Amino acid sequence: MRAGMEGRASDGKRDDSDRRDVFEAFFEREYSHLLGGMYLACGNQQEAENLAQEAMARAFEHWERVAGARNPVAYVHQIGFNLLHRRVKLLSRILPQTREELVDVEERATTSVAVIAALKKLPLNQRRTVVLVEWLDMPEEEVAVLMHIRPATVRTRLHRARARIRQELGENSDAE
Repeated sequence: MRAGMEGRASDGKRDDSDRRDVFEAFFEREYSHLLGGMYLACGNQQEAENLAQEAMARAFEHWERVAGARNPVAYVHQIGFNLLHRRVKLLSRILPQTREELVDVEERATTSVAVIAALKKLPLNQRRTVVLVEWLDMPEEEVAVLMHIRPATVRTRLHRARARIRQELGENSDAE
């Protein structure tokens, strides 16, 4: 009986080792894209690193669920966006400032390229849609499933976001 238990224990260790190896490969392959997506979403390198690291840590904690998802990459990005959304909500409750003032403070603190500045001015749902479609190159239908909205809503958000970005970039280039 003892031999059987030892076999199970070693199988458990092997399973944990295999799980860790699979996750490490996923991490190596996807972390830089996740970090870039989080940076595009929040416009702050340190915050993007925090979000990406926390999203990966949570993905590892629930790796079976993440690995079994239809699109594990999108699933981890969703975790990151959820973390960002919670932080924005928390800040808006804690700080006695309007959302516009928060964006203004963040923009003054960040020396980003014009596109990042334009992205940061978008509402979070539009920014998130742009990052998923443009940065991650996800099909609109897949983004719709991920965000629990209709494909037409994804297209509308993209259209509005792109128009706003063009407007912002146009204003910036006219000012120069």
